[in-house]
Amino acid sequence: MDTVTTTRLSPALLTVVERCRELRIPSAILDERGAVVESLGRGHTLSEKLMGTPLFHRSIEGLLAADRIEPIELWPGCWILMLPILSRRRCRGYLATAFVTERFLGAEQFRLVCDQLQLDADAVAAPARRQELMGDTEVRRIASLLRWMAEDVQQQTEHSGEIEVMSSQLGEAYEELSLLYQIATKMTVTQEPTDFLTEVCTDLHQVLGLRWLTLQLSDTHDSLNALKGWTHSAGQCDLSGEDLRIVGRELMQRFSRGGAAIINDIQTLEIPRLQGVCRQMLIVPLCQEDQTFGVLFGVERADDKDLSSVDSKLAHSLAQNIGIFLDNAILYEDQQNMFMGTLKALVNAIDAKDTYTCGHSERVATLSRQLAVAAGLDDRTCERVYLAGLIHDVGKIGVPESVLTKPGRLTDEEYAIIKTHPRLGVRILKDIRQMQDLLPGVLFHHERYDGQGYPDGLAGDNIPLFGRLIALADSFDAMSSTRTYREAMPLGKVIQEVRRCAGAQFDPHLAEVFSTLDFSPFQSMIEKHRKRQSPLHKALGGSTREAKT
Repeated sequence: MDTVTTTRLSPALLTVVERCRELRIPSAILDERGAVVESLGRGHTLSEKLMGTPLFHRSIEGLLAADRIEPIELWPGCWILMLPILSRRRCRGYLATAFVTERFLGAEQFRLVCDQLQLDADAVAAPARRQELMGDTEVRRIASLLRWMAEDVQQQTEHSGEIEVMSSQLGEAYEELSLLYQIATKMTVTQEPTDFLTEVCTDLHQVLGLRWLTLQLSDTHDSLNALKGWTHSAGQCDLSGEDLRIVGRELMQRFSRGGAAIINDIQTLEIPRLQGVCRQMLIVPLCQEDQTFGVLFGVERADDKDLSSVDSKLAHSLAQNIGIFLDNAILYEDQQNMFMGTLKALVNAIDAKDTYTCGHSERVATLSRQLAVAAGLDDRTCERVYLAGLIHDVGKIGVPESVLTKPGRLTDEEYAIIKTHPRLGVRILKDIRQMQDLLPGVLFHHERYDGQGYPDGLAGDNIPLFGRLIALADSFDAMSSTRTYREAMPLGKVIQEVRRCAGAQFDPHLAEVFSTLDFSPFQSMIEKHRKRQSPLHKALGGSTREAKT
């Protein structure tokens, strides 16, 4: 049993000790059974001496109670007050005060106390009358004062406890709200799903303080696409990867409905791979529209505290957010696939008019993105450059096939028709909101850095960046491809031509970056597209003509 001394008293009880000293009321610290542990006076007064006797100890045994704070007349003319000393809501002892009146000197207990102390009763009574005896009126006043003091102390203790609990709850609530806010801010459709799920798992593991936590998605839901069977663990997991997946599948089957569950005895699950691994487990099914698509499960807290309903509610809230995020991510992926399908349909429409240039748009798109990456542009911009490259020639749909596929050189009139395809492309795409930022690449990919290009004769940096990037890739592909009027130029000669035209036809900085690219992926695409070209079209010698650019 821990010994309670003044060094372990709360500030409120220390205040009572100081007030008793000022009022010359003796006090002592008792243990939880009522025995004196420490006297807080000089030990000379009758009140102090009597608190150390076996008679006092036996008399108060039936009065010990953590919630009793009123002054009690223990014996005739002898009053005591015992204030409980609480630690973690448990009574560890008492702060006791005592005072006596003239009536006590005539009581039987006074004689018994003196006998136990082996003192002469008359010798004790004389100094007591001079120094510490009080009148009945004064006793009542002091009793009321002590009662009020005790009530104040109790209220302070209760308020301190409430404040401590509230502070702890506020701290936990802050962590929970902070986590929910962080997760909500990351729930964007452009966020990489695996990055989001990894962060959710890691953050929840830290906030709950679990030994380890795993987030596992179903491997049977086709709607999850590439996320089928995805698993991530935070903390030091005691299971192998395969065992973890087996446990996750079993939990998905058993906990396919309802909210979070806390399993206090892991034996009740009867899952062999969990035996001896943990004592307690938190399980949260990931559900959406009555379908279970995953599970979140983790084992007991690292601080050995039991998991609580607060923990399960937080995990359940995050599970709902995960469901919303995955729904949105799947919908966004479907929309992106539809968007890309539309773009590729446009590209295929161009190839259908002139299959000799089959794959031209795809190669220009890939080269443009490769150049954008090498130039240090951000990931999103690089992807938008790629899309602009895919559709840069969409306006050729509006160019007559007689001009578009004419073998040999074009007349000035025919070349003027070819030069309309950038504006035709913009007219085709201008009402599609998601393509507005791609239009500069469509409209200006035939502008020249020296201002001699078309359709607007822009020069230098007045040409939008997408136009300058695609212009390089477009010309490079044209020089690297075989035409009816010439063979494809060797790679080294094409790069020399790009450098020669830097500052005239091409942005000089981009031309320098372009010449350092790895062209092996481009050459592989050339070979792949060559195999896809129609043998009949080759025999006819069809070709797209922009010979004057």
